[in-house]
Amino acid sequence: MTRRVLAALCALMVALVAVSPAMGDVDIKGLEKELRCITCNTPLDISNAPSALDMKEYIREKAAAGWTKDQIKDALVAQFGREVLATPPKEGFDLVAWLVPAIAVAAGLAAIPFLTRVWARRGGARPAPAGADASDEERERLQRELDDLEI
Repeated sequence: MTRRVLAALCALMVALVAVSPAMGDVDIKGLEKELRCITCNTPLDISNAPSALDMKEYIREKAAAGWTKDQIKDALVAQFGREVLATPPKEGFDLVAWLVPAIAVAAGLAAIPFLTRVWARRGGARPAPAGADASDEERERLQRELDDLEI
């Protein structure tokens, strides 16, 4: 019984030690993915431009000083403008950038049943084109050629 209690306490201590540093720290790589380089307009995590390196250093300094992810992001937006964000915020007029694609996809999916019905009606039984009736001579010739091909 004491071994079980001791094992449970050890597991709890390991879990607390593993979780506690992640709670206060800023996910620097995640934050760099959410920001863009002001020089080359590529995601900050893959850019090696001098301005990107300066921004990465700024992020590390502020994270070490105890700033939160939102504080760092807000400071960079205040300094460089909203163009520094990789994706537009989900508020105000920028919400349109998030809603329009979703509405377009929903409209496309809703249109599929209607379009398939229209296409199915168009492709119904059609009369044979003029001149499609073959003579007996032409049918015999076709049969001979098919027999020669052994089909």
